[in-house]
Amino acid sequence: MVAGDDGADLRRPARGLLPGPHAPADARDVFLRDFALAACDHLTIREAGEGAAPSERFDVVFGYGSAVDAPGRGLAARLGARFVPVAAPERLEARAARRPSGPPGPRRTIPRICLFGPESTGKSTLGRALAERYDTVMAPEYGRLYTETFGQECGPADLERIVLGHLAGVRAAGRWAGRVLIEDTDPVLTALWSDVLTGSRAAWFDRFTDTADLYLLTGVDVPFEADGVRYFPAEGERRRFHQLCRAELARRNLPFVEITGDRPTRLAAATAAIDRALPGVAG
Repeated sequence: MVAGDDGADLRRPARGLLPGPHAPADARDVFLRDFALAACDHLTIREAGEGAAPSERFDVVFGYGSAVDAPGRGLAARLGARFVPVAAPERLEARAARRPSGPPGPRRTIPRICLFGPESTGKSTLGRALAERYDTVMAPEYGRLYTETFGQECGPADLERIVLGHLAGVRAAGRWAGRVLIEDTDPVLTALWSDVLTGSRAAWFDRFTDTADLYLLTGVDVPFEADGVRYFPAEGERRRFHQLCRAELARRNLPFVEITGDRPTRLAAATAAIDRALPGVAG
């Protein structure tokens, strides 16, 4: 279980397996290890090709990618474990030389900016531009990776796993960040998806307090782009979800700024909001 200051009581995997080098060779290897260490209680790292002893049991196996033949997915099936997909943060390589050495310890205290809003409203595009602007990384949207891997049917267990994946990704990405960390969505938004997809939310969603320092609520004034993993293309549905997003941020008393317009306008507005709210991050 995970029970901390955020109040989120989540069933964290006990034993995880990471097939890969004991001494990671590049930034992607190192981040994958950081993620796996953050995502389970006990991690075994085994060189590719090494078999598991018959008595060994693992809850999860980690690997990059969402495809059926993604590394680690077949191994997870053979071991009767759950595959946990991982995506590297944006600008990982650019920040590689600045990552602290050694395994992850307590999470760094670092300001966090969350891109928040309905699907297909430019969150990832804006997040990438902000990561470049502030010489940092962006933790990718874990819910998207999860649905690309396992499909769009999401029940309570899936939503819990999405939150756990997000939290692990943020903790791991924080070791590569500059003065600020960019997050592409967060568990507050996943709570809304729980409402919409299942008709309810687990109680721990409302106890969750490990929130970002500033939320950028992206508007629906951009065209919807279908990509195979999006749910609500209708204009009315998008506007309703946007209203739910605004209401959720207000209900939780979280600081947010609404971002609209074309790409340059959005980037300028987001940058101004960040510099105003967090004057120490510009550097």
